[in-house]
Amino acid sequence: MIQINKIIPPTLDLYAPDGTHLGCINEYEFLDARVQIKKEQTFGYYLIFNGKKVRLDKNGELEEYPNGLLDSMSGFYCQLL
Repeated sequence: MIQINKIIPPTLDLYAPDGTHLGCINEYEFLDARVQIKKEQTFGYYLIFNGKKVRLDKNGELEEYPNGLLDSMSGFYCQLL
């Protein structure tokens, strides 16, 4: 029999271009924010991951994708292959 594991979704701190902390957001909220950035073609937003600033461009893309950043889902999917 399987057991249900309580998994707390990882979160990120998202910041506006002026440095205002917008909140601690989960993966779904982060994807939504990226879509909004792309729709508005705005820039300067960034997140902090493992103490490092990671910027998002006007298309909602990360300037770099640090290892371990919101990779829980992809890790589970890989185990299903």
